[in-house]
Amino acid sequence: MIALQDIRDAHNRISPFIHHTPVLTNSYLNSLTVTELYFKCENFQKTGAFKARGGLNSVLQAAADDGVKSIVTHSSGNHAQVNSLISLQIPGVKFNRGFSQKW
Repeated sequence: MIALQDIRDAHNRISPFIHHTPVLTNSYLNSLTVTELYFKCENFQKTGAFKARGGLNSVLQAAADDGVKSIVTHSSGNHAQVNSLISLQIPGVKFNRGFSQKW
């Protein structure tokens, strides 16, 4: 089970590396749904995707706990962009994008 302290720890880990993105509302959508909707604009992160927070947290935690020095992904999309950015921002962490044998 995730505890509140786990969330606070993750926030403290990733805070220096992320943009603090706005929360927006939309009056038209609010009128359609008869409620207030809030949108957290994670598309404003440096990579344009929400995956920056989770990717950063997992790599930073693994680097601190296990001394991880390398990241490998088979993604060529948002996840790969996040890992590439992480390797540029965190000293000593290298990024390699894996390829399928058939390619």
